[in-house]
Amino acid sequence: MKNNCEALIDLVHSKLSFLLKEEGFQIIEQRSDRSDYCLVFLESDIFRIKCYLGPDYVDLQFGTLAAPLSWEDKTDGITQWYSLGILDTYFRSDTNVQILTEEEWRRHTIDIQFQNIVKLINQHYPMIKEMFGKDDSIQNKEELDNHIRIRQEEARQQFEILERKS
Repeated sequence: MKNNCEALIDLVHSKLSFLLKEEGFQIIEQRSDRSDYCLVFLESDIFRIKCYLGPDYVDLQFGTLAAPLSWEDKTDGITQWYSLGILDTYFRSDTNVQILTEEEWRRHTIDIQFQNIVKLINQHYPMIKEMFGKDDSIQNKEELDNHIRIRQEEARQQFEILERKS
């Protein structure tokens, strides 16, 4: 049986092959802190992608070539890596937060999550490339960070409502 790093590398090769073949990305490093958590870093000549796989969650994050190869998203309090899900809501100017129920989480398999990742990358790749591919700086970083703060506040409010209901 494959460990999560082997499984994640297989997913990258099968589902994100266009990044490797057409966009010049290479797998530059993989890390596993336990057998069920893995990071795989991809790099092109313009930006980096961090792929994360846990027991029930997969995510892609984007950073400049200066973004550190680490588990953390922030360095010295400054965000270096941005999740594809956050970028999707930013590009769509969507500040609404949807909190999944336990049943929705159970149906939210790794395969379904990766299908969604592929769809979002295909939809937003030109904008991601523009945002992260210039001079080791993130275009519109302040606006993006503000978008994240708005979504975090919305999520906090929704969790408070859920707690009051239970």
